[in-house]
Amino acid sequence: MPYVNVSMYSAVDQIRLGGTGKERMTILNSVARKFAKELGCLSEAHLPETIPSPSA
Repeated sequence: MPYVNVSMYSAVDQIRLGGTGKERMTILNSVARKFAKELGCLSEAHLPETIPSPSA
């Protein structure tokens, strides 16, 4: 099964102080969903519409 490995880099002066991992995951998930939709495999990708809480 093909997959896409994604990472995100941001310089210290480009991120909001106190930013959270959830904010970064929200961005990555949004990009991944858009990418999967454009490829026509959004349903197979099983990407959540929103980021689940860490306790989920």
